[in-house]
Amino acid sequence: MREFGSAVPRTRTRSLIDDKAILADQDRRYVYALGPNDKAIRKDVRLGNKFGDLRAIASGLTSSDKVIVDGVQRVFYPGMPVKPKFVPMEKQSVAMAASGVSAK
Repeated sequence: MREFGSAVPRTRTRSLIDDKAILADQDRRYVYALGPNDKAIRKDVRLGNKFGDLRAIASGLTSSDKVIVDGVQRVFYPGMPVKPKFVPMEKQSVAMAASGVSAK
């Protein structure tokens, strides 16, 4: 007898980022994150569902990545020096995403 899969559902942990941080290059989506020595690094991402102004990232980011949102249009190339200013996410958007309200 062969078993296929498991009866226990799997849960996935995904990062939520502001949708305006996501950039496109042909058919690929990417974000700029803060790298060593305050330099922008490009991270290719796979998108998940949208929750209001937030987007779930299915793959490409780790929980420790700090994504550049405001001023991303001034990042012209990977490795460019940036002056980070850390801003917390809006509580309303996070609460809506936590409740499972999807705007897909």
